Amino acid sequence: MKQLYKYILGGITILSFAQCGSSQKFVSQEEVPFQFGEVLVENWTIENSSDTGVNVFFPVENKVDTAIDSVHFRGQVVKPERIKRGTYLVYIARFRNKKSPGDIIMHADPSKEAANAPPIIIKQSPFELDTDEVVISYVQEGETKYYRISGIKETTPVVYPHKSKN
Repeated sequence: MKQLYKYILGGITILSFAQCGSSQKFVSQEEVPFQFGEVLVENWTIENSSDTGVNVFFPVENKVDTAIDSVHFRGQVVKPERIKRGTYLVYIARFRNKKSPGDIIMHADPSKEAANAPPIIIKQSPFELDTDEVVISYVQEGETKYYRISGIKETTPVVYPHKSKN
């Protein structure tokens, strides 16, 4: 009987720790230190290439000393780039669309296999979001907090010129 109690207690302990790790905390709008301008989504592609992606722009209108840690969007998560020019501050999250792997060279000579490109690893987001929603995470007073932004707008797609490797 004591063995049964040990197994039940062990199972409850493991389940409680598993539940703590999977919980996500959303912060209400009043508690967010950022005051964003219009959050925009820009689809992009490179001409004569299969490379495509999405950039998400977060213009910050107030002066804050807290930084955005990561951006969750359409099933992916990336660390945003912070750009500051004068009093203008914007975060840009750059997402690459998944592309099919190219030709893989399999050869007995390892030097010929060295031409294979390494795979692009895309981090998956734990949040289930609509296509017009994004979640930002930031650290405030040692605690990671999350904030969901809905109703973001898409701009016209951009085609960047292909850069040659010369």
